[in-house]
Amino acid sequence: MTQAPSTPYLGPLHRPVGEELTVSSLKVQGELPAELSGVFARNSGNPQFEPAGRYHWFDGDGMIHALHLEGGEATYRNRWVRTPAFTREREAGRALWPGLLEPLDPSLQPPIKDTANTDVIWHNGQLLATWWLSGTPMALSLPELETLGPCTFGGKLPWQGCAAHPKVCPRTGELLFFGYSLFKKPYYVYGVVGADGQLTHAVELDLPRPHVPHDVAITEHYTVLMDLPLGYDLGALKQGKRKIGFDRSYPARFGIIPRHGAADEVRWFELPTCYVYHTINAHEEGDEVVLTACRIEDPVPAAGLQEGAARLDAISLEPYLYRWRFNLATGEAKGEQLDDVVTEFPRANDAWLTQPLRYSYNPRVAPLEDLSFDGIVKYDLERGGSTVHDYAPGWFGGEVLYAPRPGGEDEDDGWVLSVLSHVDEPASKLVVLDAKELTPLAEVELPQRIPLGFHAQWVTL
Repeated sequence: MTQAPSTPYLGPLHRPVGEELTVSSLKVQGELPAELSGVFARNSGNPQFEPAGRYHWFDGDGMIHALHLEGGEATYRNRWVRTPAFTREREAGRALWPGLLEPLDPSLQPPIKDTANTDVIWHNGQLLATWWLSGTPMALSLPELETLGPCTFGGKLPWQGCAAHPKVCPRTGELLFFGYSLFKKPYYVYGVVGADGQLTHAVELDLPRPHVPHDVAITEHYTVLMDLPLGYDLGALKQGKRKIGFDRSYPARFGIIPRHGAADEVRWFELPTCYVYHTINAHEEGDEVVLTACRIEDPVPAAGLQEGAARLDAISLEPYLYRWRFNLATGEAKGEQLDDVVTEFPRANDAWLTQPLRYSYNPRVAPLEDLSFDGIVKYDLERGGSTVHDYAPGWFGGEVLYAPRPGGEDEDDGWVLSVLSHVDEPASKLVVLDAKELTPLAEVELPQRIPLGFHAQWVTL
């Protein structure tokens, strides 16, 4: 594709790639642990054609970049997610849908392009690529990254779709998901998919108004839903414009629903307004549900964005580690900030989700006018304190993943992995760190520089 230099999300760290590669026997500096065997897969926006108008990072077609690690060797693959919209544009030979920064085109169906470019999660033997605006998950094979087709949970996917960030219960294998609509009631749906990929439970929630939720969290018996006042300006939408707004008069509402509960079983808790992009974990302590996440107090500042502050177009990115407690017996809710370092895209040991886990690995937000990370903060959520790993100057990464050591008993007995790219050089690499001390063990050189991406998944094959 031809680069549009006036668009910041096409370079330098965002510059898309145009070729799908399979390259084995990659060069390794240091030594990959012999027990580290699986696939690191990361989703990202990567337009196949020159954008029609102004381009936003969220517009790009989904592309999965994967590192298959086995026996101390590494193989790299990248493949576009072949969504129905991707196929239509490929057949047309050009971009058909305008991006988020352009007016809607009501003649297109759907009017907003479902790119499946946001998250990836492993469930029922398939890698599912999902979309932040709630659409149809796309199933891919591993390690080949072949698009297998839409995943509709046995033909029962709710019309609101499935948004990014569903959760897989490490105990039952169930997938807990949510979907939403900005245009039609009921605006929100919560669902449960069995380990066999079949929808077993779905509940529509009649929320007062449409918002853009981004994540959920699960405990052993409950799911934590969020109704937070970030969303499209409805007046602008009626004019065919898309403008993000944040209603500071609307409280932050957290809904606690039994995993297989009904709509009238949701317990709503109201707290001072905020926004949450990504949760870390939730667990139960007696009558309390405890939620840990990264909290942003004001994602769209009324006074405008400060110069030099991390941002995503018009949205401020100043999230902090935070913990809430919701008492199901008394109805009391409270929260506290746990650190003053700006971090986001947090991940933990997925096998410990729903339990009171101790460690969280949070990428540290770089002081750039962009969403990029210049290091990792490992938090001790039980005893307090943190360990920091700084990336080398000029290198920036995305979400990190935890890969467990086979047979390991400790929560942090494993490795932390992240893909980094250099701001001035055509280079990317996978870094492997010891999860206990964040000490570097190995670096895998990638055959091409890959753009900054969104979310990732570690899969042990």
